[in-house]
Amino acid sequence: MNLFDPMPPALHAQEYFDLLEAGERKDRIGALFHYAEQLTNLIQAHIGFPVEAPIVKIKLVNSFFAEAIFNQIEISQGFIDFCLAIPPVPFSEVIECQAGDPLMPDYQHCAVFAWTVGHEYFHGIRAHGEVLRQFSGSQEHQQAVEIDSDLFAVGLLYRLTQGHLAWLYPDSIIRQIVFASLFWGIRHFGQLPGLSEGGTHPPLRERLYHIMIKLTHLNEVPFTQVDPGKMPEGFERTAKLLENVAGKTERLFKQRFPEDLFDFQQFSDEFARAGGWTKFTNAWEELRGPVSSISSTKT
Repeated sequence: MNLFDPMPPALHAQEYFDLLEAGERKDRIGALFHYAEQLTNLIQAHIGFPVEAPIVKIKLVNSFFAEAIFNQIEISQGFIDFCLAIPPVPFSEVIECQAGDPLMPDYQHCAVFAWTVGHEYFHGIRAHGEVLRQFSGSQEHQQAVEIDSDLFAVGLLYRLTQGHLAWLYPDSIIRQIVFASLFWGIRHFGQLPGLSEGGTHPPLRERLYHIMIKLTHLNEVPFTQVDPGKMPEGFERTAKLLENVAGKTERLFKQRFPEDLFDFQQFSDEFARAGGWTKFTNAWEELRGPVSSISSTKT
């Protein structure tokens, strides 16, 4: 494509869906869109003040991207196809207590897609772009707002999954289902050129670490006040369960991609010992106040 070629069209999600040929692929894409809509509805309810629903558009290109421009989220057709092509991880092989398949056959794909949409939605809600313009735009600040969106999105994805599965599974299983789904999907993202190395976004391995820690620290009872000086009940057991999920899911991933030499458990241990997470927390402390005041959201 050169400067004078027409840009590929971007269709509203419903318009794109209506154009799809009836069949299994359309049904699966419909499930992705439905779960993402449920998550954005939950986000709107959680924020505590009126926010506009996101305008989701699908770009008719085969490349892999998802990005937010204010209240509009653009997702490529290539991203949708990539999500659908990821084989499901067998929960019974990675989750303690041999959890069966969740209620939705395509839950893992829906979880990864919805988390991505939620991540982009939070960039707008949290006024990340406006906040960054007040700072130097350093890589540390850019990566900090990416982690912020990651953590808000995974927290609400966990609550949404609770709503669907709490009657079927105990909370420990639900956390494992969410983490296994995201771990498996994000590790597959890393097979795409350039996505695992960072830049304005943190390396995927660091994002997975922060997601794991977030799921460990969330209270089981929705929207209860968290005491910063007190760990949630069952914290140590939850941490161990999620570490085991990471190890087992990683082994299955290596069976598919034996050439991938990265070891998440080794990285996680070394990252924690070296205080690697302080890079995020130090940058975030500089942004916390401006994000709270500009976006009117709690940090």
